[in-house]
Amino acid sequence: MLFSLIGQINVFYQQQEALLYPSSRKDIAVFQFYNLVHQYYMTERSVQFYADLLKLTPKYLTTLIRLRTGISASKVISEMVIIKAKSYLMVSGLPVYEIAHQLHFADATTFCRYFRKHTALSPLTYREQNS
Repeated sequence: MLFSLIGQINVFYQQQEALLYPSSRKDIAVFQFYNLVHQYYMTERSVQFYADLLKLTPKYLTTLIRLRTGISASKVISEMVIIKAKSYLMVSGLPVYEIAHQLHFADATTFCRYFRKHTALSPLTYREQNS
């Protein structure tokens, strides 16, 4: 299972890197966004945060990301958070409240809602199905 998840992450990055080879100012902004997401996704999940760092409006940043990748900026961020959450659930054996803490959620309930919204499964159900 772990190798499958690592494979998914590698495929995700390879697809995105191929699309993001910076050749214009817009492409550079998108590339910088992906670098920032990779650095901060565990603590920062708002498009506003990344837009501020790039000195862009959130709407313009989302437009750029959507034009270049086909998905919204918030979707990119949430996919990274969910990939990390899945890896914790499959490998670590940590209780859900500790995973929520590691991912900087306010509490386990907030994490569970977020996880269910993006995967249609509760964290415990996901863990049971992938153990």
